[in-house]
Amino acid sequence: MANSDLIKGEGAVRRSQGFVNYGKQFTGTGDGGTQFVRASVAANEAKLAKVQQTVNNAMGKMKNNLDLTGFKPEEQKAMRKFLISERNKYAYSASAISKLSDSTDPDYQYHVDIMNGVNNSFTNLSAQVKSYKANKLEFADGYNQGMYSNGNDGDLELENMSIMGFGDNVAPLYVGEGGNLGFNTSKGKVSFNDYQQPFMKDYELASSLASTANSLYTSHAQLSPTQENVIRLDLQKSLSRPNALKSIVSKDFSDDGFVFDGIDINSPDAKEQVINRIIEGYRGTARAGYNEYQARTNKGGKKSNSDSNKAPNQGPYSSGKDARNAEKLDALFSIPGVSKVIGGNTVVYNPNIELTDKEDPTAQRGAFEVKGEVLTYDEMLEFLNA
Repeated sequence: MANSDLIKGEGAVRRSQGFVNYGKQFTGTGDGGTQFVRASVAANEAKLAKVQQTVNNAMGKMKNNLDLTGFKPEEQKAMRKFLISERNKYAYSASAISKLSDSTDPDYQYHVDIMNGVNNSFTNLSAQVKSYKANKLEFADGYNQGMYSNGNDGDLELENMSIMGFGDNVAPLYVGEGGNLGFNTSKGKVSFNDYQQPFMKDYELASSLASTANSLYTSHAQLSPTQENVIRLDLQKSLSRPNALKSIVSKDFSDDGFVFDGIDINSPDAKEQVINRIIEGYRGTARAGYNEYQARTNKGGKKSNSDSNKAPNQGPYSSGKDARNAEKLDALFSIPGVSKVIGGNTVVYNPNIELTDKEDPTAQRGAFEVKGEVLTYDEMLEFLNA
């Protein structure tokens, strides 16, 4: 047990020597202690409040309007992980700046750059997420409507399908530096910036080809060298468009009659081969239109001023056997290439036969074939009436 007299003696000594209880400065019980602590706390709280306000203001400027709707849980997790990491970087720099009063200080600018970089990454990520969603809808819609060309690379399209989130082998999404979306495909990492949307069928080219063919057919004239040169120049221009050649060669429009079998798209002269094939087709189309018109107006026989504008069955054969045979020939003319038995004879009209006539060569386009012979309309009637 402590000696009470000793303790009392020690107390008397301290009083006589002017003992100061410095501990009171920390407990608030000494002279001026309360005011000192309060002043210190208030000053510190003011500093902290300034820091808080500065950080709050800075954080309020942080751009984070990312829309994660429509993404799978694992994809949302990847993006949230990036957002949290970047937010922490931003908050750290915002806090550091609040303690720096000199904006010319290199440290100040360093942290400003970090904060700007975070904002830029958020802006970039938001834009890429929006673009990715749009591309995904376009990808699905394009294939549903059969708008994409058969000229697209199959392996690339399988990869695109996985990037767009379709099929069994969906490529996992990640967020890279700067807020750039990326995908872990079977062939490695692919940045969304490098994603190649499949190209569509070249409807403009197909429409132009069909329109030209129709114009040539209805012009009722053979294709002239001048027309061929103009058409060749137009085709050179049209087939120079990106992927136009791939589209037309890959049978995108085979149902419309545009088939280019035997042409290797990788051949150096593939475009020239296609152009030559198209022009040859145009020649045939123009010739067929010309022959059809000549046959329709002249029946492959000689024209005369009196009946050149009359309908097929309104010529000089208005009654009797001649009229009946004329009607049969008219019916046969309407379906060229299809045979029909007339008077016990198998007859077929061929609009592509070209006969010669010094007096009127244009009137000798198209003829009837019977028993191995080629006859004009008038000759065919004479044969049937004999």
